[in-house]
Amino acid sequence: MGTIVGDALGLPFETLTPGDIQQNFIKTTHYRSMASNPYFKDLDPHATYGTCSDDTQLSLAVMEGIVEARDFELESQVRSHLKQYRLKTAGWGPTTLEAHARLAEGISYRESASETPGRGKGNGVCIQLGPVAAFLSRHHYSFEDYSKQLVEFTEMTHKSYEAICA
Repeated sequence: MGTIVGDALGLPFETLTPGDIQQNFIKTTHYRSMASNPYFKDLDPHATYGTCSDDTQLSLAVMEGIVEARDFELESQVRSHLKQYRLKTAGWGPTTLEAHARLAEGISYRESASETPGRGKGNGVCIQLGPVAAFLSRHHYSFEDYSKQLVEFTEMTHKSYEAICA
């Protein structure tokens, strides 16, 4: 729930500099218009107060996949991510979009990410991992127990060294 609220409160500020935020907003106590966010202004005509980004959308996909499988496993993650892909892709980065298009064509999650140098250096995968951390801690698993799945999950969309290490 905190991911959703934080995303909705923070999304209008996503492209502003710290100086702009400090100068124009003392503190955020209510949802703001999406007008200042160029990623949503043209992509989603329904983006308004309280709108969430792809961070929430894909975190919910991770959660749904865990609930479906009662585990963190990749086939259920592919299904839940494709469900979200078919729903809405406003705000998704090009690397994530490209990988999901390949998944939708039936390409395996092991081959869906771009291997083009310089691609897939975003932080999107890290942001989605909240539900995984909750699942692992609830079942007293460690990240080491699931390290192979975490790397494969990252490589489903981002095959860069930076994304995998993050």
